[in-house]
Amino acid sequence: MARQLHAHLNPASLPDRAALQQALDALKLGLKIDGPWSPEGPAGYLPFTVMGEDAGVYLGLEHDQAPPQALAPEGSALTARLGLRWGGDAREQLTAVAVAAALAASFGAVVVDPDQNTLRSADALLRQARTLRDENF
Repeated sequence: MARQLHAHLNPASLPDRAALQQALDALKLGLKIDGPWSPEGPAGYLPFTVMGEDAGVYLGLEHDQAPPQALAPEGSALTARLGLRWGGDAREQLTAVAVAAALAASFGAVVVDPDQNTLRSADALLRQARTLRDENF
């Protein structure tokens, strides 16, 4: 069963590849983008390496998709939604959670678990990513 997170951002805050990699490096999880990344690029699988092993996440960007009103910060311009999806592989889950953490910590994203309709903080996402890394590598 596929899992997903939604990272809601101001469209002006969507990072390029170098900025996203820098934000991931700051998390110290051993995650490297291993494919072409463009915030406006087509939806699809973006390969990564995590701790030297292949991983990846399915990304899809949609505009005019604000977070649920009850979860949106007052007066925010978070109209770009980057969907992060993964399957059952722990490396893919680690990748998605780490990317969400980097977007929240460095680019002001509001991360929502759409299945639970709850916010996920950058700190909580980073703790989850570290746990996934420590349990699987």
